[in-house]
Amino acid sequence: FAYIGSREAFQILKKGLSRLEYRGYDSAGVCVYDVDSGKLLLLKKAGKVSNLESSEPLKGTLGIAHTRWATHGGPSDANAHPHLTADRAIAVVHNGIMTNYDVVKSQLQESGVKFSSETDTEVIVNLVQRERNMHPEDPVQDCVVRAMQYVQGTFGVVFAFEGP
Repeated sequence: FAYIGSREAFQILKKGLSRLEYRGYDSAGVCVYDVDSGKLLLLKKAGKVSNLESSEPLKGTLGIAHTRWATHGGPSDANAHPHLTADRAIAVVHNGIMTNYDVVKSQLQESGVKFSSETDTEVIVNLVQRERNMHPEDPVQDCVVRAMQYVQGTFGVVFAFEGP
C-alpha cells in the first residue's frame, strides 16, 4: 500500500504493515521518497515487521510498503518487497502472481538486465525501467501502462519514482 501526505510516511506505513501481520508473511519492507535528496530510500527485511524497528526511520512524506508471502523465491532480505531498479529510480510493491515472469525475466536478462532477487516483482519494475529508457520523454504512467501489457497473471501493483 502507499501513503502520500504531510506527515512522515515511514511510521504510518510500518503501522499499516503491522496491522497485516495476522495474514502471514515472510518479509516486510518500506520505500520512502526523500524530497531533500530526490532519492528513494529502502528498508526491507526477512521475517517480522518488527525487524524494521532496528533501523533509522526513513525520512519522507511519500512511500510504499508491503508484506510478502513467497510465491517466487524463498524468504530473504533480497526477495522482500519493495523492489527497486538497479539505478534505484523506480520502486514497486506487488500483490499477486506474474505467471509469465520466467519468460519475461529471460528476455530482460538477454538485454543485459541484472536481477538481485528470485521474484516476479523485480521483473515488473525492470519492465517499467525498460519502457522509461526507451521513451524518456513520456509520462511515467504511459511507461507503466506499456510495461504492464507484458505481464500475465492476477495482481495489484504500486510504484514510486525518484525525482520531481
